Formats: sequence, structure tokens, C-alpha cells
Amino acid sequence: MEINYNFVHLNDLCNLLNIKISHMFHRTLDEKWHFDNHCNDYNRLYYILDGHGYLYNENERVDLVPNNIYIIPAYSSYNYRCDEYMEQIFVHFKLSIIPNKDLLAKLDRIITIPSTKDKMKEIKNTFYKENITSTVFCQNFIRDISFKLLEPYAEEIDDDIETFKKYKDLYRYIGINLSAQLSVAEVCKHLCCSQTYIGRQFKADTGKTIKAYIQDLLLEKMKQLLQANYSLQKISNELKFNDLSYCSKFFTKQMGITPREYMKKHIL
Repeated sequence: MEINYNFVHLNDLCNLLNIKISHMFHRTLDEKWHFDNHCNDYNRLYYILDGHGYLYNENERVDLVPNNIYIIPAYSSYNYRCDEYMEQIFVHFKLSIIPNKDLLAKLDRIITIPSTKDKMKEIKNTFYKENITSTVFCQNFIRDISFKLLEPYAEEIDDDIETFKKYKDLYRYIGINLSAQLSVAEVCKHLCCSQTYIGRQFKADTGKTIKAYIQDLLLEKMKQLLQANYSLQKISNELKFNDLSYCSKFFTKQMGITPREYMKKHIL
């Protein structure tokens, strides 16, 4: 019996692909929708229903026009503008196999997907159901379009799959026990392995240390909570920082701006 291993890899991808939706809203915009060098660690999915806006950087300008769908990849920096009026449905989401490594960040441009007025009306009605139907619809759309966009990166994604399988227990333990007090020694003790050995292997396979990976996840969690309008004190308590000052210094050192400045720039 001959096995087609392309389908084995597809099965792995379907099972390991993690779609995490953080925000999903319908809103109208005006000239206040004005951001410079706006960059985030999540992807943006825009359904444009009416009006006009545009995004631009030094490499391209993309006009946001009705009956089109747009994907703005994670970590891409653009200036956002709406001169008068625009109506949109937007979804913020992450797409990953290895936690905190977004697959669509591989793309270097905004993706435009043509649609129709009737289809956009159907999408709007589906979202307003606010039930399992709208959730499944959104996840399936993200999954379907992502598979097509990521085809050129198949070999890199295969590497991600193998890396995730190799360190799945480490990823799982850190994800469940994430806090400012979580140490590499504690992680290795739980995994019953040598800290020196696993540390060396992890750095060789991922390009970063286990400590740096934990800090990356802490920073990501802090940004999520700040965007949800959590106070810094509540974040400090939830993530078990020793004190409020250390919590603020950690964020500022990693991001280059204070938590308060980040909230002013990114709060919905």
C-alpha cells in the first residue's frame, strides 16, 4: 500500500493550526481613523461595506473600497487613513502552529480579495447573528484563504510542525503556567530533562532561548490585557510580577514605550 505523504502533512497542519480571534466588530469610521506607522502582532481582516479609506507605507498604497476583503499581515507597518467615511467589519486574529509565531507574518504585503455586494451583505448578516454560525464562518474563511496564501511556504511550515511536535510538552507547560515568576529551571524540572541540554537544543531549533520565549509570551499577554483596558495593577497581579514598578519597566524595556503610551495608541 502506497501512502501519499502530502496528505499526511495536510492532516498535521489541520490538527495543529491554531486560529485565535481577539476582536470582531462592525463599525463606521471618519477622519479620526488616522494612525501613523501602525504595527501589531496580529493579522487584520477587513470587510469593507461602504465608503473609502486607505493604507500606505514606503512600498505601497492600498485603497480600501466597498465589496473587497483585505488581510493585513501581522508585524506589517502602515499608515491608516479615512478622509470622510468608511463602514467595515474587522477581525483581529492570530494564525500559528508554534505559539507566538504567526504564519501570515511571512507575507510582505496586504492581500486583496474581491467580493460582491450581495456576498458582503450576507457576511454582515452572518456576523450579526453573534452565534456559532458567525464564529465558524469566520474561522473557516481564515483557514481557507490562509492555506492558499501559505502554499509557497510549505517547507517552512513543515519545519514549524516538526518543531512543535518536538517541544509540544514545553509549549503546553509554559502556556498553562505563564507568569513573571515562571523560571526555565521549573520548566525543565517538570519535563524531567537537563536544563543545559534542552536549552541548547531549543536555541538551535528556534533561534531563541527558553527564557526569551517566556518573555515574549509575557509581553504578548500584557499587550492583550492592555488592549482590553486592564489596569497595570491588575495585569501585574494576574501575571505575578513582584511589583507594579517592575511590571512597567519590563514592558517599557521590551516595547520602547510605557504601558500608558501603548494603551493610548492601541486601545479600541
